[in-house]
Amino acid sequence: MSPIVNVSSLSFSYGSVKVLENISFSIEERDFLAIIGPNGSGKTTLIKILLGFLEPISGSVMLSIPRHSIGYVPQRYAIDRNFPGTVEEIFSDSKSDAIELTRIKDLLKKKFVNLSGGHQQRVLIAMALQQNPKLLILDEPTAGVDVHAQQSFYGLLTKLNSHGITIILVTHEVGVIPTLVKNVLCINHNVCCLGKPESMPEMLKQVYGPHFVHHHGEHHD
Repeated sequence: MSPIVNVSSLSFSYGSVKVLENISFSIEERDFLAIIGPNGSGKTTLIKILLGFLEPISGSVMLSIPRHSIGYVPQRYAIDRNFPGTVEEIFSDSKSDAIELTRIKDLLKKKFVNLSGGHQQRVLIAMALQQNPKLLILDEPTAGVDVHAQQSFYGLLTKLNSHGITIILVTHEVGVIPTLVKNVLCINHNVCCLGKPESMPEMLKQVYGPHFVHHHGEHHD
């Protein structure tokens, strides 16, 4: 399989503040990649560059697919959480395959604002899937979602990946990574390491420092 994303010597600054410096990595088609790192390490900035929302000051991002083939579930809701309409009103096609795949058919007549956090996130994924993306990027999608809903949500992502969709998941939920994803990208400004989940403890030390201790799937920035 060929890389769907190839990042080479990427750097980005907000004014005089360097956020990413000389970052390089590639992501294969059908991969399920978790991106982790401390708060403020450049994770969301990297996602915005991949999506074309920001331009790097140096380096390159090569995609094997057009950007309109990328689905995106942002950290902040794509639609107002207080949107007064029903779920059905959000979709241009109430018979969309995305609705079946994400199992939200029973939610169509309900008001979006009355849904649980987990159900709202399923609706947002269904929205992203309407364009039949080859790549799905999610930025901390389980923030504010209860544990039971998180498990169901991660099951949905695994299902989507088995359908051939490449997934990039930005997350702080380190504990779920070993059983969920295929590869892990750890970043912290100018530090970037990519590997299998089993090598994550060593990668975390590189990103957080040698005194980092990983306890029961939790970490502290």
